[in-house]
Amino acid sequence: LSLGELTGITKLKETICTKLDTFLERDPSRWLDELIYLSPLLSLDENIRRRMTDKMDRTLSIFQTKPRFSIPESNEKLKIGYVSPDFGDHPISHVLKGVFSNHDRSAFEISAYSLKDRSHETSDYYQQISSNCDHFIDLSRLSDDDAAKRISADGIAVLVDLTGYMKDARLEIFARRPAPLQIYWLGHGGGLGLSFMDYVIADNAVLPPGEDILYKEKIIRMPEVYHPADTPPISDAPIRRSDFNLDENATVFCVFNNPQKINAEVFDAWMRILNRVPDSLLWLSNPSQSRGLIQNLQNEAQKRNVDPNRLIFAARLPDKSQHFARHRLADLFLDTFSYNASTTAIDALWAGLPIVTRPGKSFYSRICASLLTSVGLADMIC
Repeated sequence: LSLGELTGITKLKETICTKLDTFLERDPSRWLDELIYLSPLLSLDENIRRRMTDKMDRTLSIFQTKPRFSIPESNEKLKIGYVSPDFGDHPISHVLKGVFSNHDRSAFEISAYSLKDRSHETSDYYQQISSNCDHFIDLSRLSDDDAAKRISADGIAVLVDLTGYMKDARLEIFARRPAPLQIYWLGHGGGLGLSFMDYVIADNAVLPPGEDILYKEKIIRMPEVYHPADTPPISDAPIRRSDFNLDENATVFCVFNNPQKINAEVFDAWMRILNRVPDSLLWLSNPSQSRGLIQNLQNEAQKRNVDPNRLIFAARLPDKSQHFARHRLADLFLDTFSYNASTTAIDALWAGLPIVTRPGKSFYSRICASLLTSVGLADMIC
């Protein structure tokens, strides 16, 4: 499937639902993690997702060993490790940079375990995170066994996975139980449904009290909001709408979310809005400059009696301070309500662009509501 192929996405969802038993009988190692990640993007029922995570749990359970427990001396710092392939120019690091610089280093010893070799990177994100840790260790060339042994030998007490089922994840390391306490946080919404993960970090908006029973992990609820947000530089260079192919007099609705989060239900809502608001445009993100995405969504707009030229596509800007600044050319950010904006919502709020969201019945569909509540814009939750 190519991005924006909404009919194909609907058919894929139907195929998964009808053939799930056959899928789960096969060796899942090559595709199951990706399908679990895609499940909220496809709006798959939570019961289907749970069946897939249960299968993943059974698949990885063969690696499980007893966790290594080491009680630190009273004057010893608590050792915390973070594991991710994304310690660089990536949305995870865009919001985490300040977390690393603000740890209380008198009480905690911080290690970052990189699953991807980013030593060639010159980005501020890589440089600042790697310099704001006590230890920055590249695990990319180690096997899962050796990576787990390294973490265990380092005496890590609390190990935090920042990736979940996203690209370049290595849950096999966590399955080997290198730390006595293992936590999932941030990578994508929700929990992992894996018995070797002890906790998931959330808040009362994304995971209201009473829903703990739906999770294998125990829940750590942050007192305000589960998602961090680093203070960004915003370019003050003069820009105009015409620089981005936007009409100076139009009402501009902005959606800089990952195009994977667009499904037929969401797109239908946007087209109804365009039909009801004369001279309005929809400004969409196209980070990879995909011709297929443009063609597919323009065709879908035409099917819904909307002029395809009212869809404007934004390429990725290498300077993120300019990306923040261009938000100010829009009037309103429309959230994707099956799977909400997270880092993209934070970007919009920092730039001063209000967001309208519609929360659903899952962690994924409440992320933006959590962020809006935390900044005092709960009126924008509908």
